[in-house]
Amino acid sequence: MATEKVNTPITRRSVLMGAAALVATAAAAAAPLPLEEWSFEVGQLVSHRDQPMLSEIVGRVRTTKGREIYSIRRLADVPIAYLMILGEVLVPVNDEDAIRSAEAAWARGA
Repeated sequence: MATEKVNTPITRRSVLMGAAALVATAAAAAAPLPLEEWSFEVGQLVSHRDQPMLSEIVGRVRTTKGREIYSIRRLADVPIAYLMILGEVLVPVNDEDAIRSAEAAWARGA
């Protein structure tokens, strides 16, 4: 039993609709992206909101839902120094002693 091939006629309207969609997509792609605002900058010292964890931000990404995920380097001598952590649980470190401690850890190569 042979299957019948059904050809759909290409109309002028369908061609124009496709062209309009392509132009809209190209215009959206050419538009400059807005600058993203982040809670923390790369290189900034942070800690965990629930427990002390002096760390430095080494990278950051944003999920498709807009949540910030930070790659951090813990400055304490711990087995796992690098972590990926949600930005919601991080707080900035502004304590001078903590900053000096972080500088000393970098000098030691921790």
